[in-house]
Amino acid sequence: MPGIVDSVLISLNGCRQGSKGTFINEGRVMKYAGWIILGWLLFGPASAASFDCAKAQTNVEKLICADDGLSKLDESLEAQYQQALKRPDIKRQVVESQRDWLKNARDICQTGECVKKAYDTRIKQLGLTASFGIVIMSLPPGSKRSAAGASAPSAERAAPPAPAGRAG
Repeated sequence: MPGIVDSVLISLNGCRQGSKGTFINEGRVMKYAGWIILGWLLFGPASAASFDCAKAQTNVEKLICADDGLSKLDESLEAQYQQALKRPDIKRQVVESQRDWLKNARDICQTGECVKKAYDTRIKQLGLTASFGIVIMSLPPGSKRSAAGASAPSAERAAPPAPAGRAG
């Protein structure tokens, strides 16, 4: 009666005979399974956003953490941003344009679809910045650039920063 023998073996030492005559320690298997599940709970389902989701405060940050697609877009944007920052000639403008984008584009979103569109657009902008040095600034909602402003951007934003160690 293999059923009774298996039950006796399990109850005596926590082991049972496997399909090839080997003994399996069920206590050890359960212990390893517990560690795997714990690891998955701690690291697996957490969003992979570029920021700590446990510290998410704004509505947009919470939307990103709750949606795997938005979280992946956030990671892609972070990678593009880091590429753009590698250009020392426009680094200051990249940081400024990112702050403008956060304030005037991403953080005004109320829905996941809005956040997705904002991220898609910004990832393309940062691609241009990293490849060609084109820095795109986000305008505040409802603002309109005058004809003069459109043809002659401000000197502060148009001119690259002076090289380090030079007065300029």
